[in-house]
Amino acid sequence: MIIGFETGKSFNDRIVHGFVSKLDGGGYETYMKKHAQDQFNDKNIVYKNPLPKDIDHRWHALEEFGNPQLPTSAYAFWGFLRSTKKIYQKAIKEKIDFYFFDQAYFYHKIHAIKKSSKELIDNPYIRVCKNSFNKEVIDDIRETGLFKLKKQGQEDFTLHPWKTNGKKVYIIPPSFHMCEFLGLTHADVLKDMVDQVKVNTDREIVIRYKKPNGEYNPRPVEVDAQDAWAVVSFQSNAVIKFLMHGVPSFTYLPKHSVAVPLSLQDLTKIDTPLYPDNRYEWLCNLANNQFQESDVYNGNVLSYLSGNSKK
Repeated sequence: MIIGFETGKSFNDRIVHGFVSKLDGGGYETYMKKHAQDQFNDKNIVYKNPLPKDIDHRWHALEEFGNPQLPTSAYAFWGFLRSTKKIYQKAIKEKIDFYFFDQAYFYHKIHAIKKSSKELIDNPYIRVCKNSFNKEVIDDIRETGLFKLKKQGQEDFTLHPWKTNGKKVYIIPPSFHMCEFLGLTHADVLKDMVDQVKVNTDREIVIRYKKPNGEYNPRPVEVDAQDAWAVVSFQSNAVIKFLMHGVPSFTYLPKHSVAVPLSLQDLTKIDTPLYPDNRYEWLCNLANNQFQESDVYNGNVLSYLSGNSKK
């Protein structure tokens, strides 16, 4: 049985529910007004309003389905907010598979109106990963997904030459929510990232925040890439654009980041970065590992991630 979890975000819930509802024996925990009001004694929590981002929610399904009579084979949930941390922790502890849903690598819903066709607005892309938050290995280098993306919108998929004369090291720290999800302290992680770079290079360090003033960073990655020597990231997908623009990559951890296949983790080598020759294969792999909404409903996502079919 695969259990899906609703958080009150209509689009996200529709995707997760569609994924689970097509399965034989699938289960689903609906975020209900009664559950929220009973837990938090707050009658202002309205049915179908999203759970608060930082809520410590009690997931009944983690208790009700966690028994031998109703064995759970996997969990399905969207993102790092609204107490999905508990679902992830339960999956790790019980060695249960999990399907993680979030914004796509390319043409994701937030930017769809600017760079996409009506088709992609009506049938948007999402990313779905099994037992990870991003695609961390290159295992599907067919060009079909990338060719399809090039036809569907206005995104530039050019791979620019590697930069070897940049001056700045850009650090992309994790979000506060990501740190909380993993049980880390944002200030400590950021300080360690900066300290490790600073002790190994005299180059200027620039911290690039996802939301510097509570809104998405308006400065295009392409602009920062012009004078970049290297980029150091945690798990931000902004690193995709840096890599496409020829900026060598370092990842703070050996997992969680989409950049892992093209990156070094040893920050003592910040002045001698890696210039791998498989960026195109990596790009094809990412294109093949994001899915349109219709792929969720027709079972293609589960079949692909289970190794039973190709897209």
